[in-house]
Amino acid sequence: MTPQKYVEFSEVAGKKVKNATLYTTASYHAIAIRFEDASIFNIDLETGVTARVVYRANIPYDY
Repeated sequence: MTPQKYVEFSEVAGKKVKNATLYTTASYHAIAIRFEDASIFNIDLETGVTARVVYRANIPYDY
């Protein structure tokens, strides 16, 4: 098993999320996270990447 790697994006720490959108077409895949201050955090996904999305509420930040 390969070790996990975590990347933190301090640019978005403390911002309030307005909405999150998954974009997918035959040639483009992305997740856009829009914030209440009108900024956006866009994650472009390469073909062949598998993402598992899990939403959990009230879980302490422990990693």
